[in-house]
Formats: sequence, C-alpha cells, structure tokens
Amino acid sequence: MTSRENVAAVFRGTLPRRVPARDEIPHETALRWRKDKSVGQGDIEAYFDFDIACFGFEQSFGAGRKTIDKALMQDARKALQKSLPRERRTLFEKPTIGKAITSASWTRALVHGQAKAFCFFEPFGFFSWVAGTQKALFELTRIPRVTLEDFFERYRERVCGLYETMRQQGYAFELAWGWGDIAYARGLYFDEAFYREVLYKFHKQLFGFFKAQGLSCVFHSDGNIEPVLSLLKDAGVDAVHPLDTTAMDAVRIKKKYPELVLFGGVALEHLYAASWRGLRAQLEDLAEKGRFIYSLSSPVPHDVPCDRYRKFLETVKEAL
Repeated sequence: MTSRENVAAVFRGTLPRRVPARDEIPHETALRWRKDKSVGQGDIEAYFDFDIACFGFEQSFGAGRKTIDKALMQDARKALQKSLPRERRTLFEKPTIGKAITSASWTRALVHGQAKAFCFFEPFGFFSWVAGTQKALFELTRIPRVTLEDFFERYRERVCGLYETMRQQGYAFELAWGWGDIAYARGLYFDEAFYREVLYKFHKQLFGFFKAQGLSCVFHSDGNIEPVLSLLKDAGVDAVHPLDTTAMDAVRIKKKYPELVLFGGVALEHLYAASWRGLRAQLEDLAEKGRFIYSLSSPVPHDVPCDRYRKFLETVKEAL
C-alpha cells in the first residue's frame, strides 16, 4: 500500500498495512539541521518520508514569490479589510506565511504516493494569526458580532473559492486540514457559548464543503479542545491534531470518541527520554483498533539533534 492508501484506510476505519506518520518540523529546526549538515537543502518532509504532504496557500499579500494563488489572496485581503471598521483594518497589515504549491513539491508527492492535504486557517485561526492571539481575543470583545461574522464569512468564501480554483487547475487533494489554535492547556480561549453561537456554524460550513468534495477533514489546535470535540465532530471533522499531551489524555479520547482519527498524542518527553520503552507502550495504546496517525503532540524542537530525531522516528515506525 502507498502512503496515500494507508492514510485512506485510517480514515475509513480499517487497519492500514502500517500506521502513517507525520511530524511538524519548524523552520528553525530544519535550519539548524541544515547548518550542521545533518540534512541537505531539499524538502525536509520528503527527507523523512512522511506519509502526508501539506500544501498551504501564499498569504503574504505581496511577497515576491510567484504562486498560483497570489492574486486571489491579494483580493481576499482587500475584501476582509472592508468587512471591518476603518480603525480596525490595520489588524491585517501583518504578513502571514504559507507553503505554496510548486511543481517540484507536487510532483514529489505524486511520485512518492503521499496523501496530499489542502491546508488552511479556519476563521479564528486566521484572525489570531495576523493580529496575534492576545490582540485577537481582545478585539473579540470590541468588534460588533455582526461585523465579526461578516469577516468570518468572507474568509470562508475565500478559502472555498481558492480550493475550487486549485481543483479546476488539476490539483487533487485527499485531506482538508484546518489550522485553528482555539485553546490553551486549561480549555478554550473563549467560552463555549461563543464557539456554539459563532465559530461552530463556520466550521460546519467549511468542513461540510470539503466533505462534499470527498475529502477527509483534519482540525488542528493546541491546548484542550475536549469541551467542543463533539461539536467539531458534528461539524465534519474526522481527525484531531496534535492532541496536546499537556492538556488532553489521548487514550481516553480514543475510548470516548472511537470514530475520530487521533492524529498525534505522542508526548514530546519521549523524544528526550533515555529509553524508548515507554514510547512503545503508548504507541500500542494509541494504535489499537486503528484510526491513528503518528505525530508528536508538539513540533520537533530546534535543540533536538537530527540524528536523535531520525533514530526516534525509526523506532516509532518499527513499533507500528
């Protein structure tokens, strides 16, 4: 089975030939590994043979790099700003980042049989990314609800429109991966009522759109999102990532929501441990009965030597 087929089996609820794997390698970590010549200058994700290739869209609104969607996102920026009062429009001056599709990265994903994920910010994720989490939360108390919902709706339309443009140009994805960060260790950034009354309907529309296209849906948020897991599932989310082990018990979540795919839940402390016996035990618990994709519950820190991470990943794959 190819990586794509193994990932598809996980989402179907059948046992894959092997458990798929993917970790987040931050730019600083990759930079250090390249500097000490532990890895080459190529795609770091391809180097470690991850099963899922993530493709985002360029959101820097004026960066020099040419992408297939730059014009669309420039238009989106103008539309989003118009939905806010004039004194609030500067919130969206901060440039954001995204890994754009290139012919090389797309071809590599096809050749290696990877599952391809269309990655996007969900509405609050975009709002907090460009404004900063603290400022975004503060603005939630100041911006009129109708204005905020109009902003979320315009952004939702842009994401769906961008996907349609990519699809029409021949890009076919298996996963839709929404990035949000709506929580911290103790719970949601806002009360559950705000999620139910505002964010939920946009999540349901967004993930419902991708489900109708035949894609499986992944939702990313650090922190404790357990208070809204049932709502996320109802909104169309098939998998949750990264299952922050400082805030959530992944094994308990697996028992409570057996139909959800657990994408993560492996404690970062295992990467630093002298022995990986505890790692094997946790992997067995998480992978039992399927619906599991390996990922650390946090990005790989820059202080971890590449050789150590490589051996760790090899141990993970052997155990699974």
